[in-house]
Amino acid sequence: MDVAMNSVKHLAKTIISRDVFKKGSGLHHKQQAQVAGLRVIAVTGGNGTAQLCTQINDVLRADGLTTALFMTNHIELAGQQKHVKKDDSILRSRLRKSFFRNAKKHAVDWIILELPVTALRSKELADIPVELAVLTPIGLQNDDIGGVSVTIAADYAKLITTNNPKTVVLDADDEWFEYFGRKVKNKLITVGDAKATHQIKGLECVGSTVRFNVISAKGSIAVQYTSAQPEIVVPTALTIAVARYIGCPDNAIIRGIKSVI
Repeated sequence: MDVAMNSVKHLAKTIISRDVFKKGSGLHHKQQAQVAGLRVIAVTGGNGTAQLCTQINDVLRADGLTTALFMTNHIELAGQQKHVKKDDSILRSRLRKSFFRNAKKHAVDWIILELPVTALRSKELADIPVELAVLTPIGLQNDDIGGVSVTIAADYAKLITTNNPKTVVLDADDEWFEYFGRKVKNKLITVGDAKATHQIKGLECVGSTVRFNVISAKGSIAVQYTSAQPEIVVPTALTIAVARYIGCPDNAIIRGIKSVI
């Protein structure tokens, strides 16, 4: 009788444990509580994610907003920077918890996360409530080894499908745009060609000077960089789209986007 009862109890505990694991309870519920009330911008993609995170951070600060920034090489909070050793440091539970806890302590307006694809493959970040997801083009990623596979694109898409952001910002000229666009359930903002909500117009590259305009329903912003490469154009346009979504004035946008040069 006792042996049978113990077997039943053991089976019940096993079922409960499996159920909790499947639902992502326990640790994940604690993380949800830590991030609750915080507004999160998550950035992933190919080249340009570091520039994009830095520009978004600087635009928001130029507008008087407070931020907490977690990039693949450093953390910045309340104007103080801390170096991190690995690209996937955000997967370190203790470091991540400390970051979110301090962000909440300082009552920051926005959190900005640079998420490498290795982080998106993990379930550790699946329950972070993302308000704004931004993807830089992945079309040129890994061109030297035959381009991007559907498997890799699916990993990047997890930011959209798993975190279910309220708004997604995409490059309409990326060859994977249609693939990502089909996965967006909520609001979609685009930069790029004539069909984009934020159109890149008048692009000129003369010597070391790059000029272009980003035009949206809220008006046009003229951008000029000296000693720059054309690769800065898309991350800058994505930054402007994010800033316009948040409601930053043009003068703050101009000051912030110049920070990378």
